[in-house]
Amino acid sequence: DYGYPHLAGVFEFLKHKKPKAAQKLALINVDAHLDVRPVGELGIGSGSPFFLALEAGIIQGKNFVEFGIQEHCNDSSYLKYAQKKSVKIIRKDAATIAQFKKILQAFSRQGFKIVVSFDVDAVAMAFAPGVSAPQAEGFTSSEFLEMAAASGQCADVLSIGFFEYSPPLDREQMTCRLVATAIHRFVSGLTRRRVKKI
Repeated sequence: DYGYPHLAGVFEFLKHKKPKAAQKLALINVDAHLDVRPVGELGIGSGSPFFLALEAGIIQGKNFVEFGIQEHCNDSSYLKYAQKKSVKIIRKDAATIAQFKKILQAFSRQGFKIVVSFDVDAVAMAFAPGVSAPQAEGFTSSEFLEMAAASGQCADVLSIGFFEYSPPLDREQMTCRLVATAIHRFVSGLTRRRVKKI
């Protein structure tokens, strides 16, 4: 899984460039899953990245937002762990694009540098069938693209990642095209930024 090294890489970059900035790192995980599964006998998997990050001190729970979480996708023990770590959890039925933008703005106002982690299974399978854990419910393709664009436009977003896309499970390149378009929306958003120095 690349969710953990993605976040860890940004943390190490900030730590090397400006040590105090590493302590002002925020994370938004757009996902149906919490991804805080403890490492078991089978080792690290796609459900463990943020467990690893929280335990390693790379991200503080109070600076971490889980956005679009679906109850049926998560064991109650993972929910209790996230709550114990003071992670903010926004369930899918309460997750709006306006709220996503407000979260970006709030972190930015507080001087945080932001990582946005997009798990493609946060999108409903009608729009994104090519994922490892497709969901009947989820964000629409338009909502997903709008979040990518907003991340691009926010000058304090240092990095985004797209995870859990599975080409063998895709249908007529629907998911591939969605992710490619999301990357385009993010890059287009970059051109509208007022760049701040790190």
